[in-house]
Amino acid sequence: MQARDQTPKRGGTLTSLIIEDQPGFLIHEAATTSVLWPMMPRYSNLVLFDQLKARETLETVVPELAERWSWQNNYRNPVFFLRKSVRWHDGRPFTSRDVKYTFDVVHEAKDAPAKLRLRPQPSLLRMLAAGYSPVLPAHIPIADLRQRCVGTGPFKEK
Repeated sequence: MQARDQTPKRGGTLTSLIIEDQPGFLIHEAATTSVLWPMMPRYSNLVLFDQLKARETLETVVPELAERWSWQNNYRNPVFFLRKSVRWHDGRPFTSRDVKYTFDVVHEAKDAPAKLRLRPQPSLLRMLAAGYSPVLPAHIPIADLRQRCVGTGPFKEK
């Protein structure tokens, strides 16, 4: 039986130790090991590379917050179908508004309520699957997320 076929067990504690100062909580701003490693289990991505596969390819991209996806406009526009009943650690529901907010902030859209310090990546699906682009909660200001983590991942801050 593979790990993904097992029923997840709730509870327990994940203790991690970082030997350097963590520059913040936002993977989008500081994609270093000291940020990515402790924060990735606390957030979720739309898609992720299959952790049970030895190689990361487009064929090993699997859904996470998205149930599935399709392409439009000759593979120029991805359309993601989001999972239902996903909640943020603070209990609020995960919605398409959170996805739009995240990409507006990352892409520095004109009407984005905040800006990150990162330029956009051209390899969209691989970037989404690599763990460097978790979806952020639209209901929490970026300034607050620099100090604490509210994600949808299997682990949360204590």
